[in-house]
Amino acid sequence: MYLNNRLALPVNSSPAVVFSRQHFQDTNDQLRFAANLISGVLNYKALLDSHSIPTDYGKGQLSGQPLCMKQYYGLFSSYRLPGHTQDTLVAQRSSVMPEPEHIIVACYNQFFVLDVVTNFRRLSEGDLFTQLRKIVKMASNEDERLPPIGLLTSDARSQWAEARTVLVKGQRQCPASPRSSHPHAHWLPCAGSAPCHPHLALHGR
Repeated sequence: MYLNNRLALPVNSSPAVVFSRQHFQDTNDQLRFAANLISGVLNYKALLDSHSIPTDYGKGQLSGQPLCMKQYYGLFSSYRLPGHTQDTLVAQRSSVMPEPEHIIVACYNQFFVLDVVTNFRRLSEGDLFTQLRKIVKMASNEDERLPPIGLLTSDARSQWAEARTVLVKGQRQCPASPRSSHPHAHWLPCAGSAPCHPHLALHGR
């Protein structure tokens, strides 16, 4: 049932977190916050990888009964491959950390692969900030911008499956190719990735 749903994933299916409103003084301030956020997500992933998350217990009639934790451990280890009539849930088979491990950064409608683990060492928050600054600089260069094909991932599933098939066959080159749009540890929207027009925003105003 879930994988048969043809609606676009954003809003309809994909989990997301809404933070309290932040007031950034400049771009660097924003990127420091983003680096801190990435670091926090990676800390949580480390807890999942080591199975250190405390077991949830039921309430009410199930009070005291341990609950299944399987969904937690699938949070960063699976992805939903688009299909023309039905999607496929692809799970990471090995518990060994893949190399390199990366996230996808969306900046000015461009997608970038940011390796967060290199040579089995996780990037520090300072390193993440430096890499994010480089991404913003690259994305700001209009002469080097490529077609924002990553936006197709937010289309209805059948349309995205069709577009992905064409892109993979054509072996198009881009900052984040159709193949590198999965699997990744985390998705981070950065500068310029929000709707430009109010009527495109979630609240509809």
